[in-house]
Amino acid sequence: MLTPHFDMNQDPDFVLCLDARDDLEQPRTCRRRQRLKDNIRDDYLLVDIEPPIIGQGFGLGGKDITQLILTTRHQGVTLFPVNEWPAYVYVYRIVDDALLRQETFAADQVALIFWGVIYRSLTDARDDYGG
Repeated sequence: MLTPHFDMNQDPDFVLCLDARDDLEQPRTCRRRQRLKDNIRDDYLLVDIEPPIIGQGFGLGGKDITQLILTTRHQGVTLFPVNEWPAYVYVYRIVDDALLRQETFAADQVALIFWGVIYRSLTDARDDYGG
């Protein structure tokens, strides 16, 4: 299993804001981990997030969500590298940890949980999203 690795001296790759309820509105820093694909797309991005999302609301008990999978919502926009800021993304949580040992995953290994927007920086996120 890939465990999150945060170097507090290193800037995040980008900032994620979720279209979600109040307790999830806080911007989250993201660090790239791995490119993934399924049988439809080859442009999913596994990221570490900080702060984690409390897992209880997703039936995970005390296990918080520290990694997400993102992919763009709009045709022509890519995360490899990001070619448009802000970029609108689908946000998936990992349902089956076996996915972390694979390059290609099945639909039942993830769950779409939110739509989101990624920004270059926390300042950009706060200025545009109000987070």
